[in-house]
Amino acid sequence: MKNTRNLFIILTFCTLFLYSGISIANADYPPSVHPSVYVNDEKLDIYTSCVKDVTVVPCRPIFEKYNMTLLWDGKTKTVTATKGNTIIKLTHNSLDADVNGNIVKLLQAPSFDTTTGIFYVPIRLISEVLNGTVTWEKTSETEATIYIKFPNQN
Repeated sequence: MKNTRNLFIILTFCTLFLYSGISIANADYPPSVHPSVYVNDEKLDIYTSCVKDVTVVPCRPIFEKYNMTLLWDGKTKTVTATKGNTIIKLTHNSLDADVNGNIVKLLQAPSFDTTTGIFYVPIRLISEVLNGTVTWEKTSETEATIYIKFPNQN
């Protein structure tokens, strides 16, 4: 029941932002700015990027920080992340995310960089599916910070 309620909230949130013209990532910084990311006050050593006003990050370090197990399907270029009853499936260049068997429309598709072998995913969607609170703060003209808080994260 809680997962259904959370999914409804996420879908409502995404729909509102899709139709309001507001950036889901609040990423009003130039593409040359790569925000720092903190999860429960711990800075992550990851590269971030802004694609179409959505902040994307490498999937492995972010999912591992959330204590999720990962499964990579190289044939379909799909990553499946699992934690308890939460299952998130993201596919390269697909605007459809599968969250617990329900399709969630994305503003930016995940992407697989064949040069580095890194799969980039939208950080806000991942964090909110896992009940995190995401705050974006522009710290200067060339710097920004993303804070993610989880109430019961170890």
